[in-house]
Amino acid sequence: MANTYIDEVTFMTVLWVCLTISTFFVLIQISLESCLNRQLSSADVLVLAAWLLYLGNGIVWSATYEQMFEVIALGTSTTNPSSIPQNIAWIEKRYLRGQLAGYLISYSSLWLIKLSFVFFFRKLGNRYRAQRILWWAVLAFVIACYGGTLGVLDYACEMSSLEDSVELCQSPYSVWYERVSLKVATTMDIISDAARAGILNPAWLIMWNAVEICVGE
Repeated sequence: MANTYIDEVTFMTVLWVCLTISTFFVLIQISLESCLNRQLSSADVLVLAAWLLYLGNGIVWSATYEQMFEVIALGTSTTNPSSIPQNIAWIEKRYLRGQLAGYLISYSSLWLIKLSFVFFFRKLGNRYRAQRILWWAVLAFVIACYGGTLGVLDYACEMSSLEDSVELCQSPYSVWYERVSLKVATTMDIISDAARAGILNPAWLIMWNAVEICVGE
């Protein structure tokens, strides 16, 4: 069986390498937009905000990764009670709060990127009523998916104390709920992308424009 354990060095390296790559592409996009249009569009502002959140996520995990690996080590091995750190309550609290912050920041960054695409499609045309209806419908749907994703997070576990964490984070129900929330978040991600890429596809807009022209506005 393959070893799926990721050490601290690998975790932090992957985190910051990915952040560096995203920084490179964001700088290219912002530079091109500034050179071509002399100003940033709403889509560019959203991308920049998403990158700032992504940077914040990297900072959060850089500040809490040590506690995360300590909690993982304690939970996956038979530990001598005498070797448990005296500040274990603080370690777990810091890890859980950091994990919750990471979830919130990551999902917010992801949905800002989705919204940047939605606002980009708006520039393709909003002259006709069908275009405006579709755009507002998809915007509301994407925002609703974002709310649904944040709404299913296990806040009870993430905000629990050391005394309550066994029941709130490791019980059969909490394990089941974590799996369900992950599936819901994945579903929200997929269907929001489908709405953005499918309903706002230029081919759909051309069809609706043709209908508007034929029947009159």
